[in-house]
Amino acid sequence: MIGYSAIMSTQQTVDRFVPNDKLDRDLPIALYYQVSERLRQEIRQRDLRPGDLLSTEEELQKRFQVSRATVRRALEELADEGLLTRITGKGTYVAEPRLTVQLPMLLVKVSASKPAVAMEGGSGGISQGSLQSIGGNQH
Repeated sequence: MIGYSAIMSTQQTVDRFVPNDKLDRDLPIALYYQVSERLRQEIRQRDLRPGDLLSTEEELQKRFQVSRATVRRALEELADEGLLTRITGKGTYVAEPRLTVQLPMLLVKVSASKPAVAMEGGSGGISQGSLQSIGGNQH
């Protein structure tokens, strides 16, 4: 037999999501995007923390009253952004935040016969396009 406290606990969990979970179908914004924004907001507000297991696709489908394809697309978008980690057969987890470090300008001497180059780092890493000649022997 289910006790009163178990029923109230379940009701509180449901109440926590119900007001927020209604998607606005009149907006010209795709439903998958609205779902991904809701989940993104929960991650930002720390309702969902790194390592937390997300609800199943089926549970999210019922929660937001959308198709499974809509839920999958929302989850794929968040995974592509690095906010979620999807493990086949295990579930979808909130990912650890990525550490972003701005690299300083580095001066690298390639060889005695080549000019020195400045390499600028950034969130995208060092690319060939970010190398600039800054002097040296020119032949």
